[in-house]
Amino acid sequence: MKPRIGIRPEFVDMTEVLRRIEYEIYDKEEYEKAYEWTREKCQEGFDHNKEEYQHTREQKEEEWKFIVKMTLIIRDIMLGNSRRKELGYYEESLGRNAIAGGFQGQRRSFYGCLFCYGKLGSKSWSFCVWTYRQRFNYIGFYAPYTSYYA
Repeated sequence: MKPRIGIRPEFVDMTEVLRRIEYEIYDKEEYEKAYEWTREKCQEGFDHNKEEYQHTREQKEEEWKFIVKMTLIIRDIMLGNSRRKELGYYEESLGRNAIAGGFQGQRRSFYGCLFCYGKLGSKSWSFCVWTYRQRFNYIGFYAPYTSYYA
């Protein structure tokens, strides 16, 4: 991609997100605000699965918590977060200076909606996050950011 449009892609495996969740490398104060905002603003849809396949209320709450943590962590990976440095995680505070991000699969695509909406709790930020196949649809958004067109 870089030779054509001046963008250098970088890949981060999901295990990095899981590591940060497991070791609680996210701002817990920000997480509480974001989780509260998510539960207030985001309605759960009707579960069309047969009753024996539906998740329990406790499972659904854990999934909501996971998605909010994942959203905050992905934002930190993409943009950086000086709060991580204050908490003793210098490397995790740096970020990648990203203008876009993506993921493979649709299991957790809800967080992409939160990024595009641009608000989660008290923070305000917005950029595109898409699934693996969608990346070709959105590449034109970034023409103004590339040196190719300069």
